[in-house]
Amino acid sequence: MSSEKKSGRAKALAGGIIFGGAALFGLLNDGASFLERFFDKNNSKEAALQQSEVSEKTKNFSKTEIDEFMSRYNRASVQALNNSANVRVLNDNDLDEVKGYLTSKGSFQAAQLQEIDENYTNKTTKELLKSQVTEVEVKNPNEYVVYTYEEYDIYNHGKKKPADKGEHKYTLIVDENNKLKVSDHKPL
Repeated sequence: MSSEKKSGRAKALAGGIIFGGAALFGLLNDGASFLERFFDKNNSKEAALQQSEVSEKTKNFSKTEIDEFMSRYNRASVQALNNSANVRVLNDNDLDEVKGYLTSKGSFQAAQLQEIDENYTNKTTKELLKSQVTEVEVKNPNEYVVYTYEEYDIYNHGKKKPADKGEHKYTLIVDENNKLKVSDHKPL
């Protein structure tokens, strides 16, 4: 191979490394806005069209469907919490009963795992008595805010404690497979 070809390949390789490093540096420092310098932004008509395409593809859930989802989620959550109170191997498997109901992004899955850990430590179990959706707000085609009223009997080391009753606020998202997922929860 001639030295001229070797030199050309070396220059191309060096240029690729420099360009790749610069791109990586820009992304790490500026995030996605770095890419907007090189690619045209969508004009407002294109953005509106894309949003309407997302809206058309995203399933709209009825209150009945959301109510049924919340009931299944609460039962699965209680089952995961109760199973952990008896068996101690804290890892993602502790979420098996409830994982399909949770978003994989964000901190909610970690919070659910922490609650499972606390139930194990305290030998606490729950019995779901009531889970009722009281209000549903549609934030956008992919997001719902759901208010519920829930009642649980609480047992610590097998002894019944005062019941846990109250309102809760959940944020549900519609994932890319048009499935509802819980992304956040706050007792009110």
